[in-house]
Amino acid sequence: MEQIYRYDCTGCGACQNVCPVHCISMCQDQEGFPYPKIDAERCTGCGLCRRTCPETNRSEESFCKPYAMYAKDEDVRRRSSSGGFFFLLAAYVLESGGIVFGVRMERETARFCWTDQIDGLRDIQGSKYLQADTGHCYSSVKSFLEAGRPVLFSGTPCQVAALYRFLGREYDGLITFDFICHGVSSPEIFKKYLRKTAGTQEVERVEFRNKALGWREFSMRISFQSGEVYARSMKKDVYLQSFLRNLNLRPSCFFCRFREKNRISDFTGGDFWGCEYLAEKWRDDRGYSVVIVHSKKGEKLLEKIWPLGCWDEIRIDDVTTYNSSYTVSPWDLYSRNLFFKYTGRYSLEKSIEMASKNGIRKKAGRKWLKWKMMNRKKSKETIL
Repeated sequence: MEQIYRYDCTGCGACQNVCPVHCISMCQDQEGFPYPKIDAERCTGCGLCRRTCPETNRSEESFCKPYAMYAKDEDVRRRSSSGGFFFLLAAYVLESGGIVFGVRMERETARFCWTDQIDGLRDIQGSKYLQADTGHCYSSVKSFLEAGRPVLFSGTPCQVAALYRFLGREYDGLITFDFICHGVSSPEIFKKYLRKTAGTQEVERVEFRNKALGWREFSMRISFQSGEVYARSMKKDVYLQSFLRNLNLRPSCFFCRFREKNRISDFTGGDFWGCEYLAEKWRDDRGYSVVIVHSKKGEKLLEKIWPLGCWDEIRIDDVTTYNSSYTVSPWDLYSRNLFFKYTGRYSLEKSIEMASKNGIRKKAGRKWLKWKMMNRKKSKETIL
């Protein structure tokens, strides 16, 4: 049976959900990322955890039909990270008597939850740049499906793959939505950031993608119970900078096997970056979505919500040109590891500065200088 290595583990929690004797728990390591911990005394050695792990299995080929869109309802668009597609899809599922699974913030923790009410979508809407606690959400999805309830499950590509592996068979009532994933960031780094930002104040709401300054230069916005608000643009907020520079990401994100054009999900969503270069009408700063359909089920659902949005067919190259995270993993693991090393001693600001200063570029520079000196020496020896 194939081994699962630490750098392959995405922390999806499928093993915890599928264990028949409940001997697996997800425990945070020193960087704050969850990894499975097995109670050896209770483990029966059945191997179901390895067989279910999405890292040991590949999804079947599907297709991809990409569209650009935004919701006609400006309030929906304003509250969404991009153009509002997920809300329209989720609202349709709820109106059909279904359940929607997604991630909400509970103060400083991102955690999977479910809702059967439109009002509950407000907490699920919007990006959460944080590794989410999956808990036993896959088991809950299965329970609703077995009861005949339609379910929309929204998560990272690896979490969607984990759900399918856990379920083990197709369900007509299951709709899956993944997104163009930059990577998942450390809960421990976020807690450190929040402790400094909030001080003694109680956090009421965290928005990682507030559009007060526009969609293209989104902001971190933290509301406190005192009524005070912290707001910084993506260029000035230290947490967003550590995320956007790939410094606070999980190691497996640098070797992601799920960044494929053809995916197992019904839909992939994301931001339509670069849209202003493709058409005149895509130039305001209120947010646009890329929607990629991967299944016949997805095509039928798209017909239901089509009248609620403004749409254009686009090419898949239009997506990958300006949104490389769809198919390409971040690469600078060396600088990322330095960042985590520094955060044990320094502030996040200082850690970013030092990781940038001493990171891969400096390492590459040292190797280049060593290579140059060696070749110079060889050149002298040859000449003499």
